[in-house]
Amino acid sequence: MININTIIGSPAEKGSATKELAARLQAGQRSVWLSKWKSADEVFNLLKLNKADGKLFDNPQFTVWTKYVDDLNGGDPKTANSVIVSTLTSHHNDESLAKLIRAAKDVKETEKMASDLQNAQVSNWFVLKESPTDVKKWLGVKGKPSNTAEGLLYEKYFNDYEKVFGKLE
Repeated sequence: MININTIIGSPAEKGSATKELAARLQAGQRSVWLSKWKSADEVFNLLKLNKADGKLFDNPQFTVWTKYVDDLNGGDPKTANSVIVSTLTSHHNDESLAKLIRAAKDVKETEKMASDLQNAQVSNWFVLKESPTDVKKWLGVKGKPSNTAEGLLYEKYFNDYEKVFGKLE
């Protein structure tokens, strides 16, 4: 007997019949979840991503889940990324999630997705008025911000924060 979860979550070879079947099953499963108004967090737990820990972005179910979140948000990537980050933050603290995202930026296959999630995470912090001191720590910026992606992101956060919320004392 074939385990559908194994097919849905396993990366199949390009062009294979298994890959096509998996894609159809994934789309069908996403449709069922959408018709039942399953939240991003419910599906995250159904796929057992809450147990994935440090291997989260390598888990094939993560792609299934992110496609669902995208569908749930009408294909709007900015909103979907914000929901993804909010859900992930409910399972990880800000600092550990930021570390996971930074590590995923170092892997070619997850670099773009991780960069998008990092931007969404920083946007969420801004909405929550998180202190620049905390954001600097969470982004892993030590000392004076450098020309690294995280350093530049922190500088932008700091400048935007001061423009909107006033100078820090």
